[in-house]
Amino acid sequence: QIIDVAVSRNGRRLSYGGQNALWVVDEATGARTRLLTDAAWAYPGAWLPGDEQVATASNRTGDWEVYSISAQANAPMKLLLK
Repeated sequence: QIIDVAVSRNGRRLSYGGQNALWVVDEATGARTRLLTDAAWAYPGAWLPGDEQVATASNRTGDWEVYSISAQANAPMKLLLK
């Protein structure tokens, strides 16, 4: 179930999230990259300047927090707001 979509500032990629996943899609190629695979919900709030990271709200710790995550696969999340 997709619950939110965010378009990158340059319009070349979009991110979408839901339960158990956060994805990035390249608009030109259609290639999808899965950023998160845990059991949490993830809402892609916005692309950060430079279009290389996505700000996301997630309840992965049991509480809702805001993180940044690289638009590349297997990148660690950085806590922005608790």
